[in-house]
Amino acid sequence: MFSLRQIQCFVTTVERGSVTAAANALGVSPQAVSKSVNDLERSLGRSLFVRRASGLKPTPYGTSLYKKARCTLQEVRDLEEFAEGKGVEARRHIQLMLCIPKTANFSSLSQRIANFIYARTQIPANVGYGNYDECIEALDLGQADAFITVGKTNLEEFEVNTIDNVEVGALMIKNHRLAQKKLLSVDDVGNIPVYISPNFPFFNQSYLEMVKAKGYGNVLEPRTMALSIFGIYNALAIEGGVVVMPSIQGVDDWMPNCVSVPFDPQKVPRMPLCLVTPRQEKGAYTRALEELLLPSHGTSFSVSEATQPKVTP
Repeated sequence: MFSLRQIQCFVTTVERGSVTAAANALGVSPQAVSKSVNDLERSLGRSLFVRRASGLKPTPYGTSLYKKARCTLQEVRDLEEFAEGKGVEARRHIQLMLCIPKTANFSSLSQRIANFIYARTQIPANVGYGNYDECIEALDLGQADAFITVGKTNLEEFEVNTIDNVEVGALMIKNHRLAQKKLLSVDDVGNIPVYISPNFPFFNQSYLEMVKAKGYGNVLEPRTMALSIFGIYNALAIEGGVVVMPSIQGVDDWMPNCVSVPFDPQKVPRMPLCLVTPRQEKGAYTRALEELLLPSHGTSFSVSEATQPKVTP
């Protein structure tokens, strides 16, 4: 018979792609992982991997075993948590966070995303929101399975993967002279104040890198906007400025009496929408989100499909 340790080494090797990477993740020697996998193969009487110069690829039988084995490992973790008095309530649904400010329509936005997840995974989901520090802390403490943000960044302790791209928009008051345009050009905002909000740290980082790469610094180089109501009102209503931010339905309406107009994506490139997950100790719900959202799993995710309300005929 095989042991739980052998199953853990096997699953981690599949997920990491090599014995060495699996050993690093488990904190053991490569020899220990290799022995566990070899012993498991002998116990089952089946080959689990195809050994190649580029790494290990699971055989068809290995792939089937992996799908069952990872669920078993998660059930063991759930049992351990229950035995330790941590309860099981948090494991009955996916906990996803959005790294965005809470908007007036956040309840409907979060429900649409939760419905999207359930329709494709049959797993209930709770979708919350938080700022940069809150999302990082929730992932660190295991209070969230993943979080989604706009903009790419380097977080060494987490995996950051692009799942879609979103247009860059300009938030402005509804009676602004540019509010009726369908798409903005760079020249459109050449003579007005351009701001960014600290509410979107990942987006701001990617946006500033784009401005520098495109040479738009003389036009789109932004000022950082104060978060007070007076600061926002002064920037938009008094100065007639715009706030550069993601153009996503349900996210771009965080200020009342304002409208977001997207930039022409041929001039101002779209920003990456990213899924942030733990590098190690991924639970079943984190893996379910990765399978649903990551292109590497053969899926196609569209943020517009997930966030737009359904139209009843």
